[in-house]
Amino acid sequence: MTSYIRFKLQQQFGGNGVGLQPAVSLYGYQMSLRHTASDNWLRYTAFGNVDSTLEHKKYGALACFARFSPYPVDSVPADTSTKEAWITLEESSRTYTITRHFKQCRLFYGDNPEPVLYQLMADGELIDADFLSVGEGLHINRWQFEETPRALTFKFNGTGSPDFYGIALDGDRGVAVDNIPMGGSAGLVFTRMDANLLLQLYDTLNVKLLILQFGGNVVPYIAEKYSYYERWFYRELRYLKRLFPDIPILVIGVHDMSVKEKDRFVTYPSLEKIRDALKNATFRAGGAYWDMYEAMGGKNSMPSWVAAEPALAAKDYAHFSPRGAAILAEIFYNSFISDYYEYMELTKKQRRGK
Repeated sequence: MTSYIRFKLQQQFGGNGVGLQPAVSLYGYQMSLRHTASDNWLRYTAFGNVDSTLEHKKYGALACFARFSPYPVDSVPADTSTKEAWITLEESSRTYTITRHFKQCRLFYGDNPEPVLYQLMADGELIDADFLSVGEGLHINRWQFEETPRALTFKFNGTGSPDFYGIALDGDRGVAVDNIPMGGSAGLVFTRMDANLLLQLYDTLNVKLLILQFGGNVVPYIAEKYSYYERWFYRELRYLKRLFPDIPILVIGVHDMSVKEKDRFVTYPSLEKIRDALKNATFRAGGAYWDMYEAMGGKNSMPSWVAAEPALAAKDYAHFSPRGAAILAEIFYNSFISDYYEYMELTKKQRRGK
């Protein structure tokens, strides 16, 4: 969905590139970019299997960071050997042309205890080499390009590693849309992340809108009531609103998901309750809500998406095919842009009235 929404927004308002990417891909699959890395990277996330030994909450804007060497452990002798690691970002033939182009690259990292040599290769040619900045806090390296390289490779050499928060590939103007994958998350993650680092990164990235999509991972856990989820999700939204009072929040709710009942697939009995919990929490927090469940047809609509030719959803009756996701993204975008123009027209009328 993000790929289509990004394309339409950049087509309408200008902009290029795929936006912010994790240093190491969490899932190994992306439509918008080919992302590979050496196998010695360690990933830390604020969701899923959280590392309980981590002594900080500085996960960054993507709720994850990566290192090419482990954190030192007091009871274990320090490993002073030099480590090498690399990351390659390549153009994807599956994405939109407008996304493949970018004018700038930014590397976000922090809490770097000692010098780390980096080399940046563009289409196999060395274009920069230096040491990463040493010290606590957020650091940013920037590169500008006249022509978009088809592939960028970062190489790192050092005895220790900073925390790498991500790499951004963007245009020099217009809209950037960053996808933040959080597989397995119910959206109860933001209060686990360091507020100061989030503030710095959101300011640097010039964030103007947050679109959150959660709820699907709660559906299989059947309960009589979901007031607890409404309360917990509201807490997360209020945390974001306190940190970023000027950034509007739009929540995309849960979609239809089916469970087998005798010889047919029907909507999970919990689904509409979870949808309502998300909606109530969003409105209480002053956000906007887009009902994906109703947009795709409402109750018992998933079987028709699975049975479509070609299929718009997988036979697990829970996940969409790429074609199905694109259709939902188009429905969302049309609703979004329609309301945007309605708002702009209302604003013009109010100004004329003054």
